[in-house]
Formats: sequence, structure tokens, C-alpha cells
Amino acid sequence: MSYIVTLLKLHRALNILSDLAENAESESVRLGATRDLLDRAGFRPVDRHEIVKEKSVEELNAQLVSLLGENGADMLISAFKSRRRISGPELAG
Repeated sequence: MSYIVTLLKLHRALNILSDLAENAESESVRLGATRDLLDRAGFRPVDRHEIVKEKSVEELNAQLVSLLGENGADMLISAFKSRRRISGPELAG
């Protein structure tokens, strides 16, 4: 199949999806067409397994210290261990 024929078929398919997304009577059809259009445009939702990167305890502690400082990290870890709530101002202080 030639490149031009492929482009014409792609254009037709996108027009059909766009028409369904805007004009379908069924809400589920409109939603599905909209999702398909977004997916093909590169805006698909992130899968949970794509955002999970396993880190060691040491890496997590270093990241926590870099974000909150040594005292803030210690306070947050202590609160977590004791299941105590802390507020933002406590961490900043």
C-alpha cells in the first residue's frame, strides 16, 4: 500500500472518530471515541506500573532529606511510625 493511500485511510479514520466523539447519540460511544483520539495523539493515561520505580530504603531516605532537610525527614518518619499527624508549618519550622 502506498504512503498516500495509508495517509488517506488514516485521515478518514480520524474523521470518523472525531465525528463519533462529537455527534454520537450514546455517551459511552462519545467517551470511547474521545479516549481513542487522545490515545492516538499521545495523551494516553499513565499505567501504574509505568510510574513505579523501586527504590532502596537508602534512596528513599536521601530523597526525603533532599526535599525536607534532615530535621523535616526525621520528624516525618517519626510521625509516620507513631501514626501522628503533622502539618506543613511543623515541617517547615
